[in-house]
Amino acid sequence: MTITDPPSLDVDTWDTPRHQQLDPTTRALRRALFGENRAQHTRVRTAMIGLGDHPIPGSTHDAEVYRSYAMLRRIVDDLGGSSRSIAADPALLGAVFDWAAVAAPRLLPLLSGHFRLVIGGIETLGDGTLYQQQCLAELDRADAIGALLHTELAGTNGTDIQTLAIRQSDGTFLLRTPVGGAVKFMPNVAEVGVPKTVIVTARLLVDGVDEGIFPFLLRLRTSAGLAPGVHVARLPEKAWAPMDNAMIFFDDVVVPGDGFLGGDCARFVGGRLVCELSLGQRFHRTISPLQNGRSTLASAAVAGARAGMAITWHYARQRRPGHGPWMSERDAVLSDMTSAVAQVYAMTILARDVRDHFSDADATGSVRAMLAKPIISNTALNVLSVCRQRCAAQGALRVNYLTDWAGNVEGIITAEGENQVLQVTTGKLARQVAAGRAPSHMDIVGLQVCEPPTQHPWWRQMLLDRETTLAISARSGETRPDALGADSAAIELSTATAERLAADSLLSAAEHTPDRRARALLEAVAAVYGLERVRANGNWFASHHLLTPELANRVDAELTTRRRELVPRLTLLVDAFDIPPLPAPIASDNYELSWLRYAHWEQLAHQQTPAVTGHQQRKTGETNHDSPTS
Repeated sequence: MTITDPPSLDVDTWDTPRHQQLDPTTRALRRALFGENRAQHTRVRTAMIGLGDHPIPGSTHDAEVYRSYAMLRRIVDDLGGSSRSIAADPALLGAVFDWAAVAAPRLLPLLSGHFRLVIGGIETLGDGTLYQQQCLAELDRADAIGALLHTELAGTNGTDIQTLAIRQSDGTFLLRTPVGGAVKFMPNVAEVGVPKTVIVTARLLVDGVDEGIFPFLLRLRTSAGLAPGVHVARLPEKAWAPMDNAMIFFDDVVVPGDGFLGGDCARFVGGRLVCELSLGQRFHRTISPLQNGRSTLASAAVAGARAGMAITWHYARQRRPGHGPWMSERDAVLSDMTSAVAQVYAMTILARDVRDHFSDADATGSVRAMLAKPIISNTALNVLSVCRQRCAAQGALRVNYLTDWAGNVEGIITAEGENQVLQVTTGKLARQVAAGRAPSHMDIVGLQVCEPPTQHPWWRQMLLDRETTLAISARSGETRPDALGADSAAIELSTATAERLAADSLLSAAEHTPDRRARALLEAVAAVYGLERVRANGNWFASHHLLTPELANRVDAELTTRRRELVPRLTLLVDAFDIPPLPAPIASDNYELSWLRYAHWEQLAHQQTPAVTGHQQRKTGETNHDSPTS
């Protein structure tokens, strides 16, 4: 039994949103959100919708796992047939992540391991040997799926990896799990019928000498089964994103000599390792594929939040219990929605700036990605939580997507560096730079991800003052009385910097938007975001004598004014997200009728509240933004 018919594959194009011809303001907002490459987004969006990935009532966990791998193979075929080509095109891969987050949530968790971590890892860390090229060819066709085996049961804190790779006299390596805590934990390699080629991070031993952490390429599972000495135990189901997660134990598993991904930095001469990198540098090189993956995952997280915001606002405009006000007229709902739309715009534009300016050769790119992933994914989860709660019982049902979108964001918060760990790491860079333990370009204070805005609203200066004050304390190494310890202080600095970066991205996007109405909307959105950050940290500002009662009143007054500016333009702002029709009851034009059809009770439809009309929309204060008088 299906809830609604699947959407037609002939969906709205990028240039024609549902129900209306695209106007210049919407076009300008989309350019601010997504950049210039609209045709590529349209192509990927259509391909993702074509996968038909919507929740199926009664489907089993194993069936959904198998289905996700089938979708991965199909999307590679639909986008040209080459996983390597997709992985090599940052803009295309970013669009794949973003639209999978929206329209194919079961596919999203597979993408990073396959494209970024393994294909990208071999391309950037390897040296083109025959074995590596053979593995790449299988991954390219998606005959094998890639996964990274990095995290261990006891935890992976920096260079504390315990898995061993012992070099043999014949040039091969033996992968060995020396203790229980060294078991690799959570990679998706349990599905018997899916060949897996993996990169294993392990501690290299040469003649008993610890040479640090390096990556090793292994065909873990082929059509013939697991490699000799590999033991896999399937983990219990997660609460979201069905995957074949597993624990892996290596009992002297042979890795060919060409499976050592030393690239140009490390090689063996006469049985001895030649590598000029320090042990710490070897580790950071090994995990370098994670850095760009963090920015892509962050972008996918906020893509899910955009979809959640769109579907919730669509539902609010047709939800009216009894003869009371429409849900979209309630001021508490409008407060939530204006806050959510400001956060989503801020995180979308920040994610775009970080991803567009990422470079493997630019060390600050890694810092930006580590700063961005926590704030973007944490904010996305907050927005989706609000959306799910406002949708009440409807939001609890998987068929309405919200729980799947939120579940994927939960996974992103953990993936490729748990958010709190990344915040601690970036927040401590200011002290390390001041103490000479890190180069000056690694300092997060004053970091930029876009062209800095030339206009500085007064509230933006408050965000900057908070960042600067926290940085002075961090650089001095003093113990702050208002922080539980060094990690807590580092998190606070990292968060303050990330909030200032998000505000700057929004302000810069507004300055570079030629459409007058779009620019004014982006300025209002930026003000709501920035003022909410000031108010959320009001106690800190007050305790540092940066917020008087008069200034607090000004914050509240302008925040209310700016929210009221957004209320009549919420539909316009959400339309700019370009979320396609989805096969969810609350995404339909009449959610009550969708549920009656599900139950085969269409005869009751005449008793239902009709779909929202233009007259009802205007009751909420929304103005037709295509009207010459708007």
